[in-house]
Amino acid sequence: MNKKMVNEIGSYFTLENKYLLSEESNLNWLPINHDFTFTYSGRAAIELAIKDIQSYKKIENVYMPAYCCQSMIQPFEDAGIQVDFYDVFYRDDKGLQYDIDDTKDCDIFFAMSYFGLEKYSLNNVVEVFSENNTAIIEDTTHSLLSKGGNSTATHYSIASIRKWFGIPSGGIVVKYDGNLIEKPTENSKHLVMKAISGMKKKNKYLQGEDIDKNIFFNLLKESERNFPKIDSNYEIDNISLNIIKKIDISAMQKRRIENASYLYSQLQGLNSIRMLIKGPDWTFNVPLFVPIMVEGNRNSLHKFLIDNGVYCPIHWPNSERRTNITDNVISIICDHRYTVHDMRFITGLIKKWLGK
Repeated sequence: MNKKMVNEIGSYFTLENKYLLSEESNLNWLPINHDFTFTYSGRAAIELAIKDIQSYKKIENVYMPAYCCQSMIQPFEDAGIQVDFYDVFYRDDKGLQYDIDDTKDCDIFFAMSYFGLEKYSLNNVVEVFSENNTAIIEDTTHSLLSKGGNSTATHYSIASIRKWFGIPSGGIVVKYDGNLIEKPTENSKHLVMKAISGMKKKNKYLQGEDIDKNIFFNLLKESERNFPKIDSNYEIDNISLNIIKKIDISAMQKRRIENASYLYSQLQGLNSIRMLIKGPDWTFNVPLFVPIMVEGNRNSLHKFLIDNGVYCPIHWPNSERRTNITDNVISIICDHRYTVHDMRFITGLIKKWLGK
């Protein structure tokens, strides 16, 4: 019997697509001209940056964006650090905006730009805080593959690498002046077994093998739930590290830009749909997702896409800090697993939902 491939867009990665793996090792796309270490997760990278700052100054509070994931906040709370938030919001005429009080007294300023699509706008704010002896941590997860970007006044950058690739673990922390006082040393091979098993099973499922999707979904979901429990002593696993070294970054950037630019060409201007981030520069920006603001029932569109095999995430639906973004945004898949043909399918569904 011939196997029929499953057409499904989004959700968990399988192990990284082979067409993107090159023969040569290359990490030139990472900011590794300074002291750095790979970590098990982005959360662990934040934890290491906090420990490093605590080695030379007392930390009582951090000032960070209200629009963020709980896993970014948790390391500060675990360290007994007060978390204060600045607003991140949407305006029809300008898209995503920040409301930052650069006179605020804080020990750490946490900077972030979103979805790999923003023109970086926080440099002046970061410089003001830095001049006031505030430690600067910049989360470059979303801008990891964009060409240039973070502030020259940043003291630490952190990123969750696994957000971009089909790898079971992976983060990075970079210190721009001096050496990190602590780096992970514990082997994490045993921690990624369920994730690897789930990723392999999903790949077989997509290839048409008779596998109950709940099996790999539950394996990957359980692995995801375990991330907050794994501390910064654990290294990135070897399978993930070897994949990272062999990724063809140029091919990945090209594919994502092609996909995202098509989505922009089809979605901007539609009734009830607004682009969260206006006018990306495709010579610079490399997208993680393409976030759209939905006027009306966002959850209805989300369900409609899922019912048609398209799994687009919502960032971050369970946040206790509600902004006018939180309840209206949905992140459209545009990653390198897919082609413009897939983007055409997604935009067709959105137009169908809109009644066009």
